[in-house]
Amino acid sequence: MTLEAIYKGFLAHPSADVLTSNAAFNYIPTSTTISEAGAIVKHFHAQSNLLKKKNEVFSNVVEGPNSLCVESETTILFNNGGGAYLPGIDESMICDRVVTIPLVCHACSTVDECSANHSLGSRCQLQQ
Repeated sequence: MTLEAIYKGFLAHPSADVLTSNAAFNYIPTSTTISEAGAIVKHFHAQSNLLKKKNEVFSNVVEGPNSLCVESETTILFNNGGGAYLPGIDESMICDRVVTIPLVCHACSTVDECSANHSLGSRCQLQQ
């Protein structure tokens, strides 16, 4: 199974099974880091209470023997705050809003480190 397939599966159904015990997930623009497999899975489940991914399209994938880089366009409905994507933003500004955010994610080996990078303001497109 390719790293792309493993990563897509993890995004669809977060599970510690595909993560190493010392895995880390980093949101680069907000300097948020979640460490350890169990904490990462818990974080993804908590995010699902704050927001709903309506669509995620991988637009470009580069896979090496032990690494993966994915560019994606992710459409999110914010239910209750901005989650890790837009932390600290006034909830009334984004509640029940749909946004499209281009993301760049890097994963290494059997998903022991993953980083998500996005521009908070200039690339966040509000849907009407």
